[in-house]
Amino acid sequence: MLRLVVPQVVPLVVLLTPVPVAELPTARVTLRHATASTCATASSDGAWRLSVEGSSPNGAGKATYVLTHDTRVAWKGTRPYTLLDVAVAMDGTVAGAAYTEGHDGWRGECLLITLGPDGVERGRYATPRRGPREPDGPPEPSFQGVCFAETEGYWLVRARGLPAAQVAADELAEHVVLRIDASTGLPIDRIELPSRRRLGGREEAFLWDVRPVVGRPLLATYWRRANWETRATIGDGARYELVDFEGEVVWTLDRPGEYGPWTDDEPNDLVLRAWHTRPLSVGPDAGRFSVLLASSERRLELVVDSGGDRRGDRGGDAWNVRALGLAPAPLVPRTSEPEPKVRRRR
Repeated sequence: MLRLVVPQVVPLVVLLTPVPVAELPTARVTLRHATASTCATASSDGAWRLSVEGSSPNGAGKATYVLTHDTRVAWKGTRPYTLLDVAVAMDGTVAGAAYTEGHDGWRGECLLITLGPDGVERGRYATPRRGPREPDGPPEPSFQGVCFAETEGYWLVRARGLPAAQVAADELAEHVVLRIDASTGLPIDRIELPSRRRLGGREEAFLWDVRPVVGRPLLATYWRRANWETRATIGDGARYELVDFEGEVVWTLDRPGEYGPWTDDEPNDLVLRAWHTRPLSVGPDAGRFSVLLASSERRLELVVDSGGDRRGDRGGDAWNVRALGLAPAPLVPRTSEPEPKVRRRR
């Protein structure tokens, strides 16, 4: 496994061919709750814009949709479901997750819906829903993180609480990434990942974000590192990984102590601002991705290429990751929207 470690004070900028700031991807931040029944979102180029107006506060039942292209209405109408986590591709395809009994419902079905740019449903994936396994947990399964692999013809969604593959039906996978065919709305495959990784001692990493790498059979993932013994003195950190479609980690970048000290009584402002600045970005070119170095408010641009005939540690394809440059990345101001929860293992 290839490992790149970047210290807190990053000296790479003097060793690399500079990349003009204008060429580096910028964060597109949609400050909305995935549980809100009313939302607006746009394609990555801004040409397509979708508004969703739900009929109930918890997202149950029907919703009214309006999709525009360059300010002209492409389609509008009512659908019998409310897409709570939704994305729009650059060709106008709409994908999202809905719950027939609402986000907090313990019954009904979870729906993954794909709509064409004309508003016609291309397909759906449906699975039953049930109550939480943990007293303070959400009903399962729950979906989040819908995003398109624009040039690859699929979209991604992360799921918590789907039945695990090749085990008894009552056993649930920690975290499943589903790849959905954008032309049919049907699942292509599933990649099972842990929701947390043990890093030694009492430190763990919790999975927060997954993005498809353009032109590569890889996923870029962002994890938040948490050490329950040292977070008040050293602080939480960040971990970035590249994972292949078999779930094998092929590259890692660790940033221990990235967010500095904090306590439950005094949450760290840097953690919240980093989350809204989008720690992980992909594209637009094949193999390109970037990671946020929040403590220095800079973004590290990288590219991953095939390692040729070499094989990885477990027999998979080998990959080469190169750093291209650094660019300023001012963190967005803190908002009232809550950060994803980090649940302490009991």
